[in-house]
Amino acid sequence: PQVRRTQYLPSAAEPVAEFQFGGDITQTLQMTQKGGALYLTGKPFGVMKVDISSDAEEPYLTFAMSDDIEAFSSIGKWVVDWYASGALGVFNGLAILSGTAGASVVNMADLQFPKEVFRYPTPTDPNGTVPRDERFVYKGIAIHPTNGFVYGFRQQDLAYTLKLSSNGSLQPVAQTTYGAPGQSVCCAMGATWYNNKVFVAMRTRLWIFDVDATTGWLGQRKELLDLQPVNVQSSERFLYVQHESTTSIAGSTRNPSGIYIYDAQGNSVNFLPISPLAFAVGPDDRYLYANMDDERILIYKIGWTNN
Repeated sequence: PQVRRTQYLPSAAEPVAEFQFGGDITQTLQMTQKGGALYLTGKPFGVMKVDISSDAEEPYLTFAMSDDIEAFSSIGKWVVDWYASGALGVFNGLAILSGTAGASVVNMADLQFPKEVFRYPTPTDPNGTVPRDERFVYKGIAIHPTNGFVYGFRQQDLAYTLKLSSNGSLQPVAQTTYGAPGQSVCCAMGATWYNNKVFVAMRTRLWIFDVDATTGWLGQRKELLDLQPVNVQSSERFLYVQHESTTSIAGSTRNPSGIYIYDAQGNSVNFLPISPLAFAVGPDDRYLYANMDDERILIYKIGWTNN
């Protein structure tokens, strides 16, 4: 069902803990939660996995790419801005990352030594200019939970449906334009899979894509105009839409900035009055992990008034 706006319920978002990589300034660019673990990209760690299944308020570091940079990749120089600043998705032990130059696929089967297995485009000259492939430069990634299709959303023009193989290779199989040919549409800022649909934060509206049951490709698109979303995340139960109110967008409803939480029927069930730079949600919807200042991850305990 299409998400619809109802009466927003105020809620407490209480910071209860924080963590940093190595006890130092930690800048998180992208983050998501899967299977009781947080996956993060940023500086100075590159790629990091943190376990939150044992104690949600005391995350445990599983691995960080920066602990063994040479073992991480034999493909060539890897820089987080180039390959992991724009989008992040996780599926079956594989992390699909995207940055300003293209995409990077990381196999995390070895919990101590994750390894980059594919890069798009593949560098041909280790000492030359960093190659760039627009087909793999995304601002949002959503992944089908069973069939391995990856949906990569470019910032202003189109989305790619890609087939993810078990070895980590990516193959574009379809594309979906945002508007008329050559038209720029502002601006993809995040994507997630929820309730058998793909939700995309488009800054001026929330896009909701059906997925074709036969092909697995993106299908019909609907729009929600009540919010100006800058990020979107999901858990098994709820959709989390981060809204940043602005008077510069025509028709802005001026709803308070914060994170609006919806159930599968499209009902508003909670509101968190915070505006993180990046965030992820714990598996039981009791905690939210947020980069608020590019220095640490704050852990918020979510207060529920009706759940």
